[in-house]
Amino acid sequence: MIKQYNDHAANERTYLAWLRTGIAVIAFGFVLERFSIFLDTITQSLGRTPGEKIPHSGYEAGVVLVAAGLITIAAAIVRYAVTARRISSAETTDYSPRSAFWLGALIMGLGIFIFIYVARIVSPGN
Repeated sequence: MIKQYNDHAANERTYLAWLRTGIAVIAFGFVLERFSIFLDTITQSLGRTPGEKIPHSGYEAGVVLVAAGLITIAAAIVRYAVTARRISSAETTDYSPRSAFWLGALIMGLGIFIFIYVARIVSPGN
């Protein structure tokens, strides 16, 4: 049996959850970048004329989200390795929620970014 198996398994589950989050952010960035036609359709259904040009920056928003997803995955890798090393170590260390705070802040920032982006695209005065 692996020493401290339950702790290592919990660390791995957390790592996989952060990987899924990073992949989801990357996928959303790809969708946002590639499917700006969907945004055009939504804004036209809100009263725009078919020939009216709708200014949006789907490419830039998609690139930002893909980069944020990659940063999330990189941070998850580092956090997993550090935690695995601490679990295997014989010395006692204090818990530091710093990395969880920064990952959460990154995801919250992405949510705010997406909210502002979509609100700007679908606003009638745009």
